[in-house]
Formats: sequence, C-alpha cells, structure tokens
Amino acid sequence: MVARDNIAGIKKGGIIKNTFLAPGKVWQWINYMTVGQAKGYGKVRTQTRLSRSPLMTYVYSTIFWLGMLFISFLWYADETSQNGNGAFEPDHSEKITSPPNETINPSF
Repeated sequence: MVARDNIAGIKKGGIIKNTFLAPGKVWQWINYMTVGQAKGYGKVRTQTRLSRSPLMTYVYSTIFWLGMLFISFLWYADETSQNGNGAFEPDHSEKITSPPNETINPSF
C-alpha cells in the first residue's frame, strides 16, 4: 500500500473546499501522528478512527472557522470601542437628568 498524505480520504475539490477543509486536515494529521501517546487498545482505536473520518474533517474545520469568526468579532468590537463608537457600550445620547432632590420612578 502506498503512503498518502490525505489521511481522512477527502476527495479533491475546488480551492474554496480545500481552504475550508485545511484546518481539519491538519488537526486530523496531528491526531494521527500522536496516536502512539494514547494508552490502551480502545483509546488507540478511537483516536485512529477519528483521524481517518471524513466527517470529522468537516467538524474540525467548522470548529476552527467558527473560532476564527468569533475572534475576529471580538477584535472588531475592541477596535470600535477604542474609537469611541463600540458595539458594547451603552448609548448615552438620550440620558435622562433630574434635579438632585427629585427621584425618578420609571413605570413599565
């Protein structure tokens, strides 16, 4: 049998598919290469099965890209908050003021 780099056996696709699946393939390659550290027959079989599963390539890639999206969102929110118009800052444009001795009781 010939050695192959495509451990999960994903069929070739376009550039978008390959870009999307690249993190999952790397994750599975790392799982496959570190299978020797697992102790016990069941753990070795489980880790090998996960590293060879085409479905898990999609799962790992989706987790990676959702994490990148979340990090990008946090970075964007931080950048906009430093400019003074952040997404998480309250809007004080219609702030209600009252004289110091008067209490405002809002009714909903």
